[in-house]
Amino acid sequence: MNRLVSDIKHHVSSLLDERLMLQSKIEELNAQVDDLRLSLMNKEREIEALEESNKTLKIAKTLTGTEEHSDAKQKINELVREIDKCIALLHK
Repeated sequence: MNRLVSDIKHHVSSLLDERLMLQSKIEELNAQVDDLRLSLMNKEREIEALEESNKTLKIAKTLTGTEEHSDAKQKINELVREIDKCIALLHK
């Protein structure tokens, strides 16, 4: 009987140690998830900034290119339409 109680105490102790180890691992993994989320958000912001920069460069290239006058006119017309929409929304 003494041996059985001793074995049970040993198993309980082992389980408690394992529980503490797993809790520590969970905290570590949660911290890693938070770091990865932050990194992902930063990368998404960077992508948005680069896409906007790319769009601006494409417009500038279109406006400076001599072969692509129709594209330049189309871009200017699109921008003017966007500005007109914004002005119309402001007047509402």
